[in-house]
Amino acid sequence: DLTLTGTNLKMSFPRSWLKNESTVYHIIIAPTITLNVSIAKDLHVKKFDGGFPITYTREDLASDFKVGYFGGRSLADRFTIRSILDWNIGSIPDNAQIIDLNLTLYQIAPQERLDRFNWNVSIYHMDGNTSDYPDVSTAGGGNNHLWLDAKNGSMYATLLTQGLTNVTHSFNLSNATTDFATALSKDAF
Repeated sequence: DLTLTGTNLKMSFPRSWLKNESTVYHIIIAPTITLNVSIAKDLHVKKFDGGFPITYTREDLASDFKVGYFGGRSLADRFTIRSILDWNIGSIPDNAQIIDLNLTLYQIAPQERLDRFNWNVSIYHMDGNTSDYPDVSTAGGGNNHLWLDAKNGSMYATLLTQGLTNVTHSFNLSNATTDFATALSKDAF
């Protein structure tokens, strides 16, 4: 019998099962608990590579993430995009023991021709959250610092998709559990 009250999970087992001669001891009871945390913020930052000065803009995302190089063939028309997620993890107790993390992404056809690029998806640790950086587009402004933070931490996972489309990618992020546990007191990761 399982009962969940707030953040407490109570497990009850019949005495007859515990006393049964066929029950093998040591008994280890380790439930797997899956939490679907909500996304606090999802956006991408565009770095406009052409022209001077270089500018950085941010855009809230409705549902799709964009990554990579976009635009025309000339440098003046080209921009690079990094997508960023802030997860609302306030429902997880600050003292929770984090054993494993997984992220699943679905890749659809990119706007550019599939045969032009191999798509590299990398997942990095960020020191801050999107709310830590003001929405200022000039070089040296908040979006510039957000752009840099999106790739300055430890790389948790990477995948070269080689033009694949309409496929699911699952990332095991067990190497991020320490950073995730540290972020619990901030309620965002």
